[in-house]
Amino acid sequence: MTREEFLKEARVMKDLQHPKLVTLFAVISSEPIMIITEFMGGGSLLHYLRSSSRQQLPCGTLVSIISQVAVGMQYLEANSYIHRDLAARNILVGDCNEVKIADFGLARIIENCYDVYNAKENTSIPLKWTAPEAIRGRFSTKSDVWSFGVLVHEVMTYGQVPYPSMTNEEAIKQVMKGYRMPRPGTCPAEIYKLMLKMWKEAAEKRPSFAEISRFLDNLDTFTSLYEAYAKY
Repeated sequence: MTREEFLKEARVMKDLQHPKLVTLFAVISSEPIMIITEFMGGGSLLHYLRSSSRQQLPCGTLVSIISQVAVGMQYLEANSYIHRDLAARNILVGDCNEVKIADFGLARIIENCYDVYNAKENTSIPLKWTAPEAIRGRFSTKSDVWSFGVLVHEVMTYGQVPYPSMTNEEAIKQVMKGYRMPRPGTCPAEIYKLMLKMWKEAAEKRPSFAEISRFLDNLDTFTSLYEAYAKY
């Protein structure tokens, strides 16, 4: 990452303030340049998922995790920001399974009337997490929604790599043909139905983060009550 790219990420973090986004405390612009953020002791969500058991992270906790991310993304959506690199590796974990969105190196503000950001050529993007139209360089909040669906799959599989038997090129080709990852064995049917909605080929048919957040909030409450009842 160049110095300018580093400082650009810091400016984005400074502009965005929300409980579900990692907080920026300071920027040191002299060499070696660095940013100082709040401490998130659990590390990346990807590592956290892979190092935890199903007993440690029951379904209700997983739903709570993705619900928290959705709340943070709803804030970005409301402020016309797109993240462009939404994945479990870019979510950080704090105490008591609290999670926050991090890594704004690819984040951009949408400044045109079509709510679309056209990426420059040679922009590096995480292909297995990227919506079909975004692979062609057209990013929007709805392409973030697609990526969020892949993140949900990561959470529900405790950190499994998306499209595990496919290369990046094979995954892209299959997605363009209409293939969607199957429902994970531990994933509630309601969550998988939501994932399929987020993976609609037509970006305008995908739900907004506001809609996703409302759905998950209701589901989170129901799941918590069900798991509490099941203990008795």
